[in-house]
Amino acid sequence: MNELFEGVLHRDFNGASIGQVKRAIEHALGPIPYINWPMNYSFAVIRARQLDESKENITDPKTFGSPPSIETTLGRANLINHPVFYGTFDARTAMQEINAPLQSECYVSIWEFINPPHVTTFLSNIDKRNDLFQFNNLVPKGLPKGLKGGYTEESLGQALYLRANAFTTKNYEFTSKIAHNIIYNNDAKSVGLVYPSVVDPYRCNISLHPDFVKSNMKCIRIYKMIWSGAFIFRTLSRGSLKGNKIVWEETGTYERDEIDFKYSGGHGPNEIHPDALEILKEIPNQDKI
Repeated sequence: MNELFEGVLHRDFNGASIGQVKRAIEHALGPIPYINWPMNYSFAVIRARQLDESKENITDPKTFGSPPSIETTLGRANLINHPVFYGTFDARTAMQEINAPLQSECYVSIWEFINPPHVTTFLSNIDKRNDLFQFNNLVPKGLPKGLKGGYTEESLGQALYLRANAFTTKNYEFTSKIAHNIIYNNDAKSVGLVYPSVVDPYRCNISLHPDFVKSNMKCIRIYKMIWSGAFIFRTLSRGSLKGNKIVWEETGTYERDEIDFKYSGGHGPNEIHPDALEILKEIPNQDKI
């Protein structure tokens, strides 16, 4: 199984159809089911951006949302001209994912769910590296009903693990077609995808359909920060959503409010959401995660 899938990852999928990619996966791993995970209000999605203030309106929440189709290039989870909303669950990973140079200014936006989504997870029950491991029975216990292909629990776990790790490769022609089939073609009956982070093996990324973000998420806070690496940030200003606009205040001119305490300081956006930490405490053998 490992050798077959390694062969798939080294193939050139430039110009291949989504169907060809799917068939290549099934040839190597068998008919793996999609695992959908119902997220909840405990989670916020963190998104980082560098932008040119002379050309982009920092008072418009759309500036910090999904990019327009015309500006969308091939990504890990999207095809050209098909944008997705990329995010993570902590600011440090978000900044690392955009390759922000040290000492550069970044805008870190925090998005909460109005209606939580079902997302397809490319994590597995043996992928113990990530910060969402085992949340809400992330991977089903035992073999899913009706699964074909002669899987055992062990071999299914290994197949899920290999598919998840495909998203840590640089083969965007491969991963973008898989993601497009889920996010745009609704093959998995979900609106997004959660997969391992490349820059930090203990974190996860999320990509969501832009239409879902417009209708079911809201930007509640933005921080303009200096990125100094590790968990070191210097906040220059904060933006708060008031009506349909973002109102900015310089650091030192405002008092910390409920949102600040919820997502900044000791909890983040530098770290995973505090409610998620409570869930982690309930997981047995957390020291091994």
